[in-house]
Amino acid sequence: MDPYSRVDIAVLDRLNDEMLPEADEALLNMITQSDAKDYDPRYLLESQTARLARFASAAIYQQIKSLYEEKRASFPMKARGSLLAYLARHSQSDADAIIRTGLKDFTYDEAWNWWKGLTETGYSPLVEQLLTEQIDRDEGSIAAEAAWRLSKYSRTAASKAKLIARLDRWRKDWGGRIAEIDSEGSPDALRQQAGVEREIVLGLLNAKAWKLSDPEAERLKQSCLSKWCKAQFPKTMPPSP
Repeated sequence: MDPYSRVDIAVLDRLNDEMLPEADEALLNMITQSDAKDYDPRYLLESQTARLARFASAAIYQQIKSLYEEKRASFPMKARGSLLAYLARHSQSDADAIIRTGLKDFTYDEAWNWWKGLTETGYSPLVEQLLTEQIDRDEGSIAAEAAWRLSKYSRTAASKAKLIARLDRWRKDWGGRIAEIDSEGSPDALRQQAGVEREIVLGLLNAKAWKLSDPEAERLKQSCLSKWCKAQFPKTMPPSP
């Protein structure tokens, strides 16, 4: 509830409380009446909206929705994403329409910060649904980032099957074009396809919601086709006799 606290949200997220309604009014006031004093106002706003997404109850939903609709253009992208994470947590129908409309207007760099705010706190079924849609996008940079976020934040093992299915489709679509993907002379859009394979493989290996057996993990590492994916798992030489 301290507006100038610099305790990282990752530390606060360790609290077992699903919500802290007693902090609602303080969080709402922080965001609507921000007074940065000698602190970085952008940092404070991003920190405060992250706490809101993680801990605020539905009791202040209408005020937050109105605030977002009136002032979203003045918020940094990460803070905007955190506000949407709060809305998505408490009303999927409202947030779904807002997110899908807004996402069309973002550049890739803007969307990166927006997705960061949306996923790192207040992760909800709607956010997971949106990420699974993003991993099916054909653009390599978008699909790769979505795969990374899904594996990092998903709390359900069902995401494992979605990532495996996307990896199978990628290899079907691109398995015959690996030389082009690996070539430094290829266009960036083509080379970025390697990132899709790499992030899905790493995501399957490092996800928090499931753990692969040692044989599964080894088979997955050895299945890489692209140079960038293979580079993550260099083969070690056997010891000299």
